[in-house]
Amino acid sequence: MANPLDILGVLALCLGGAAADEARTGPPRLEIDPRHPFHPLLDGRHVLLLGVSDRDALVIWKSDKGFDWRRCLDELAAHGFNYVRQDVTAWTRLSDHRRYPAQFSQARWAFARTGPGLAADGLPRFDLARFDDGYFEERLVPFLREAERRRIVVELTLFDDCRSRRALAESLYADSNNVNALGLGPGYDPHSDAALGDARLLALQEAYVARVLEATRGSGSLIYEVANEAGGARWVAHFVEFIHRRRPGALVSAGEQGSAYDPVMGRCDLVVKHRGGAGAYRTDGDTARHRRSLVDLRRGGKPVLHNEFFLFARGSTADPSFVRKMLWADFTGGGHANLYDFTWWRGTGANVGEGTPSRPPPAVVRDAVRSLRRFVEEAELPFWRMEQRDELASRAGDVARAGADGPAPFVLARPGEAYAVYLVAGGTFRLDLSAQPGSLTARWFDPRAGSFEVPFKLEGGRTAELKAPGEDDWALHVAKGGAKP
Repeated sequence: MANPLDILGVLALCLGGAAADEARTGPPRLEIDPRHPFHPLLDGRHVLLLGVSDRDALVIWKSDKGFDWRRCLDELAAHGFNYVRQDVTAWTRLSDHRRYPAQFSQARWAFARTGPGLAADGLPRFDLARFDDGYFEERLVPFLREAERRRIVVELTLFDDCRSRRALAESLYADSNNVNALGLGPGYDPHSDAALGDARLLALQEAYVARVLEATRGSGSLIYEVANEAGGARWVAHFVEFIHRRRPGALVSAGEQGSAYDPVMGRCDLVVKHRGGAGAYRTDGDTARHRRSLVDLRRGGKPVLHNEFFLFARGSTADPSFVRKMLWADFTGGGHANLYDFTWWRGTGANVGEGTPSRPPPAVVRDAVRSLRRFVEEAELPFWRMEQRDELASRAGDVARAGADGPAPFVLARPGEAYAVYLVAGGTFRLDLSAQPGSLTARWFDPRAGSFEVPFKLEGGRTAELKAPGEDDWALHVAKGGAKP
């Protein structure tokens, strides 16, 4: 068993920096451990990344709907989140800032608004060759500094999807919105491989990325994401290498399934996952399919960030247990999770009196994260040394053929040392414990209540048949030695 003090130190970092080392100097450093690559090191300790995000926080900053960037970070840290995904600047949806002025009452971008002429939001057009230095100095840098102080890892998304006709028309690239006369006609994708042959466009993009790297050179716990659901394979590869050359040691993710780039085999440092082939997020079956696709992405030996799934939005479920199940699917699959649902943070409605104000994530989200962290902490689970091992568990008897007990158990294990099993819908199953003979201690964990049941003994060296205490989702911890009180 790993040193309990070391594990508790890891989890203190996971819990938003509640027990930060006061003697440490400089920003926390995020890096990949080649021995255990699926969980990054933060200041030399492995972390499980769990987050919730509104990607437009830097553009909104503060709003008439009550959004405040500092309060956003405070709420993340207070509830045990340690990961946030954030666009460096908004590239599309300029009309939204006119339609929803209460949400974007202090909107600002990384580029200077010089005019002449007005952009889609009624403000002066952008000059993409000139930066708003105040945006970097007064928004980006303070945001990163305050996130690091709270031990929150930030993934910065550099570019967004501009492929559709509407997205391009409302983007910073459109001639109607900038003074640079790029001449990108309808159907042209500024993030496709064709952009590599457009010297003026590529020079503007490279200058922007270089400016971001310059502004963030003092930050150590960053992940640079090239593009959100966009990018030709060669274009993305160009910027992965561009960042690596300009900032050696930087951690770079390429993007998600919307990109032609292969993040598993490419030279990026992390793999980022959206829905992709997993389809809709509504049912227990969807959860199992998502997890299978996540596990497949691990074949490249890189951390996998599942960094966009929804609750109550975009065709997802209204079942509050969904978030809990997805977090456990990501965790037992050896991945990391980030929930995205912008209406919580920025509020809704076009004016102050309409819709709902800015608010923190719902209690079901906060409770799901708190419960998972409690399981990891109280079990003293060496998660960074454990692997997805679903083959160790199977449904027992006829229910396996009928599928009556729902998806097969999810297993994260270091055989012979520790096992974490998650059942989406309770039921009976078999667990192969042949790697560890002798007496083992097992405890059921109720993810809804966030608490362990009374420990019991199992005989190792063979296959055990077990039944969950109830029909809802349950987790099981099995380890050598005795259980903590």
